[in-house]
Amino acid sequence: MPTSRTLFRRLGSIALATSLLTAAGYEFYNITWGTGVWLGEFSLKWGLAFLLFLVLAVAMLQSIILILWRNETILSLLSRLAGFRNKLGILRWLFAVAVLILPVWMLQYTAWGLVIGKYLRLLIWAVSAVVLGYLLTRSKEKPLEWMGLLAALTLISGAAVFVLSLGNVTSYPFSLGWSEGNRWWDYSILFGRDIYIYPDDKPIPVLLDIGRQFIGGIPFLLPNVTIWQARLWVGLVNAVPYFILGLVAFRSSQFTRWQWFLVSVWVMVFVIQGPIHPPLLWCAILVAFAWGKPLWLAVPLIFVTSYFAEVSRYTWLFAPGMWAVMLEFGGASLQDGKLTRASWARAIWVGAAGVLGGYVAPFYLPTLVAGIMSFLGLSNPKVLSNLGSGVTLSGISSGVDSQPLLWYRLFPNATYPEGILIGLLLAVGPLIAVLFYVSSTRRW
Repeated sequence: MPTSRTLFRRLGSIALATSLLTAAGYEFYNITWGTGVWLGEFSLKWGLAFLLFLVLAVAMLQSIILILWRNETILSLLSRLAGFRNKLGILRWLFAVAVLILPVWMLQYTAWGLVIGKYLRLLIWAVSAVVLGYLLTRSKEKPLEWMGLLAALTLISGAAVFVLSLGNVTSYPFSLGWSEGNRWWDYSILFGRDIYIYPDDKPIPVLLDIGRQFIGGIPFLLPNVTIWQARLWVGLVNAVPYFILGLVAFRSSQFTRWQWFLVSVWVMVFVIQGPIHPPLLWCAILVAFAWGKPLWLAVPLIFVTSYFAEVSRYTWLFAPGMWAVMLEFGGASLQDGKLTRASWARAIWVGAAGVLGGYVAPFYLPTLVAGIMSFLGLSNPKVLSNLGSGVTLSGISSGVDSQPLLWYRLFPNATYPEGILIGLLLAVGPLIAVLFYVSSTRRW
């Protein structure tokens, strides 16, 4: 006889599965209804497709019930499935790749992506995760283990996020969004000024900061860059650096290569929810790289990173230094429950480097560079304008006064239906819950 807690979990799982299958079935009904007159407003093809969906949904729900109640027949069948999987050899991994790619391809690059609703999508992802988890599970007896399922969920989420970032990679010659044309203008000026017929002695007006100009403008280093290539670069920039951040931040001998890869994919999926402007993201990557490095390398890196953050957007000027200090304290070893002097010294050094690079250097570096250029007989106002000018309290006050805060966006609104507060809770709430759990159970 199952305990009340076990019974509650089983009934909750059944209720969740029933709700999802019902909602997905209703969405599929709306897709298939109105396609003909074979049966009601079903065409022959779509009517049969809907009936097949109903049969599969009932079979799926029945299987879930039998598994939860540990039916001997179904458990025996699952054991055979585990043995079958282990005999597949290389076909097992080919099937895994197919299961990983097929849903992403179907929803992103076919007409199905236009008509399938959120519940059908969720059902597709759930089934794909279970099948992929089954293929990734290494147990000789169990068809599915938690580690295999978690790996599958991570990979499927990562594949969806990565492909979604490439959704606008096309040769279509007109703007795909309200500001894409403006952005490409700004990106192109730094390295591709020669593509415009414009006087060489006059600066071309640009609205973006130098950090975003630099990263977005890299494709224009290529001669005759195409629209497709430029959009591909932006798509990659919108996904790959997040993965690199995971690789750099979680490099450790404690992980196997497979675990390291999965953690990095998870970091990409989690952090990309922001999203974060590429210059600030690369600052985070450099800070993570500097973590644990000798001070002779870490201090200059934090200095340069903080300076780059400030000239990219002045509100970021303290971010690299703060991150560096947090990482040093978070990764420090304790002695008698206290931080060691070496840990304090490292934190102070990297924090000071962040302050000097982000706050102090922008006041003096332009003057220094201007003096050097004058001595060499060079003159380039554009270069000097991109070196920053420092941040003052009066400047911050003026900026704040000229840009009133839109407090209503904290709550559900037309621009962002969830609102910032609920959206933030949805993004980080599950992670906070997991951290509280592992902390309260002393697993961390």
